Amino acid sequence: MKLKKLQLNWGTTVALLVSFAALITTIYEANILKSQQRALVWPYFEVFPNYTSAGYSVVARNLGTGPAIITSVETKYDGEPVGSFMDIIDKLDPDSTISRYSFNYRSLNNTVLKAGEERIVFLMPWSTTTRKMIQKAKPLTFKVEYKSVLDEYWVYDFETKTHQEGRFKSSLEFYTSR
Repeated sequence: MKLKKLQLNWGTTVALLVSFAALITTIYEANILKSQQRALVWPYFEVFPNYTSAGYSVVARNLGTGPAIITSVETKYDGEPVGSFMDIIDKLDPDSTISRYSFNYRSLNNTVLKAGEERIVFLMPWSTTTRKMIQKAKPLTFKVEYKSVLDEYWVYDFETKTHQEGRFKSSLEFYTSR
């Protein structure tokens, strides 16, 4: 049995080379488009304490170009996880007669902050009692998992001021009230 030699003419060779170049170009352009899409919906979330003339507050903001979807929140007071701002108030002043209705708070768990949005999560208006509470307060720390609409996850750590790609599940989910 004789084997026939495979012969390619110049036209076939050129067509194969052009097709291969078109394939490489398409893959390269698809990667560029994917990078652009990620940049358009990239969240950059942070949370921080704030002192103003109105009082002490905790502020959350998204400085990214896309929405930040909050999936897990852990807050520690004096190194221990706490479940709510009211738990912190109870630790600061367990015998306080201060009304829980004098504080303003909003949930952060399972919420979405649009690009550029800043939200006051907790506000403690100044009074003689609240000033004393703040003076003896220990620092709060926050660790928050958030994601983009493309399901890319990041963890913001207030203590280290870092944003790292990855997942995080709080040992005690933090809610603004219980």
